Amino acid sequence: MRPRPVPSRALAVSALLACLLVAPGCGGHPATGTAPVADGAEAPGPERPQGDPSLAPEDARVDPELQHRLEELVDRAERDHGVAAGISVLDRAGATRAEANATATVRTASISKVPIAMAYLGDLRRAGEEVSPDDHALLRASLADSDNAATEQLYTGLGVDEQEQIRELAETYRSLGMDSTRPEEGWGVTPTDAQDEIRIVHALHDPPGWLDPADAGLIRDYLTPVPGTPHQSQAFGVGALITPDGAFAGPAPEELYVKNGWLAEDDGSWSVSSVGHALVAGHGVDLAITTFGFPTAEEGFELTSALAAEVMTAVTEAGEGP
Repeated sequence: MRPRPVPSRALAVSALLACLLVAPGCGGHPATGTAPVADGAEAPGPERPQGDPSLAPEDARVDPELQHRLEELVDRAERDHGVAAGISVLDRAGATRAEANATATVRTASISKVPIAMAYLGDLRRAGEEVSPDDHALLRASLADSDNAATEQLYTGLGVDEQEQIRELAETYRSLGMDSTRPEEGWGVTPTDAQDEIRIVHALHDPPGWLDPADAGLIRDYLTPVPGTPHQSQAFGVGALITPDGAFAGPAPEELYVKNGWLAEDDGSWSVSSVGHALVAGHGVDLAITTFGFPTAEEGFELTSALAAEVMTAVTEAGEGP
């Protein structure tokens, strides 16, 4: 399948502005009033996944069987749903990877909230500052609740003007190895793909030098859904793996964190993406799923959840051997 071209940037910008103003479903919702935590009270992130935390996607070997399974899933998404899907997977325990249509482009939408948080925390540390209660409140709202207003405050903290903010975010993407993700305006409309997005998850295991490991753990902590009552923005895609009545029939993940994003274009079509990590049956799996072309966001939520479940099933079954 050829990667599907993204709509014009002008259309995407106007769509994002409309989403920010009237449609919280694009990745945010009204502020929840989350109370800040006390100084020094930040909880540690989840334990490191089973497997090498420093393993980069390009250093893992390609699993041909898993690659074939992913290609089937992508083809089925196009055939049955008329959407373009992209998938990138890294199994840290098996040091294997696979991808299908992973350069198909979508907008970053709320997935960009993770690199924004990384950049903001990196700037704080370089300035010799600690994470304040107000910082904690903004980070929690942006990452756990996908709140757009909180994200905007973090983003504007990256520079004195729009151009400096864009440069800071662009440098963050570059330092994460996201070579195809090059922002030119705003924080949610940049074209990206699954091949780039999986590097966000990698950076949370093996932080770049400018990101304190404790801050990477803090981000992982805020991206971890509350068991039984996950926020709506964390309840689909990779997040659906912890849903008792979800599509994944395997053992419950021992740890999981997720960031989802969704955005409507001016033509009415929706892109829905999900990135995250799950530790299931000894497999620490990084996963990025992108989709584009849904008539409704809800259909995108359902399909990304089904894709995440099928990918995790394929990974765990491959690890069982003959």
